[in-house]
Amino acid sequence: MAKRPPHRPRGRARFNPNGFYSYREVCELTTLSRQTIYLLRIAGRFPEPTPLTSGRIGWLKPVIHRWIADRAARDLAPDDQDGVDGEDGEDE
Repeated sequence: MAKRPPHRPRGRARFNPNGFYSYREVCELTTLSRQTIYLLRIAGRFPEPTPLTSGRIGWLKPVIHRWIADRAARDLAPDDQDGVDGEDGEDE
């Protein structure tokens, strides 16, 4: 079976910063599978989509961009549990 080319919105839709991302686009942007996104949603760790029609959902673009930025910031933050903040765990 031939692989489908990635979805590329045409015209103004591509450049609309306040539009919606489809499930496919969210998967591409986050590099997460549909199943992983679903599980993260159930756990409350991924934004809920907005119903667009009776059979279609979408995520606001700024919401997804913020989630990606927050996730990157959290992953890059130093871990305070290992004494990184300068404490060695001993009382003086």
